[in-house]
Amino acid sequence: MCVTALSKICSESQYILSDAAFGELWLPTVVAALKLMELGEEADAEGDKYVSKNEVTVDQLKQQQQDQGYMNSYCPLQAASKTDEDPCSEIPDERAYFAQSLQKVVASHSNKCVPALRSLPADIQLRLKPVLPNVF
Repeated sequence: MCVTALSKICSESQYILSDAAFGELWLPTVVAALKLMELGEEADAEGDKYVSKNEVTVDQLKQQQQDQGYMNSYCPLQAASKTDEDPCSEIPDERAYFAQSLQKVVASHSNKCVPALRSLPADIQLRLKPVLPNVF
């Protein structure tokens, strides 16, 4: 989802594509999206280290409070529960979407994009070469 959002920002944000912000915002955003795709999701539970694994329902909390008095325990907000809805469901492949978005921007703003992309380090250029073969 983050790659899709960054792709949209890179290709649709008039501010990032403007001359005032292009040099300092567009290229780092492209690199950030590329790094996210390369790293993928973390396999370990590092992202969940602040999530309590022992959730207590409201009813359990009320019962324990009646039985024991005061209790310090985590009770998730009912309105703040995770949803399974995917806001990017219309984009099945984020890598393909990133590639298409980048190709469109480079085609329409080649005078700014090509020199900026060619100024990237060689390892990043190597990863972008399959997406933008005409640039590298």
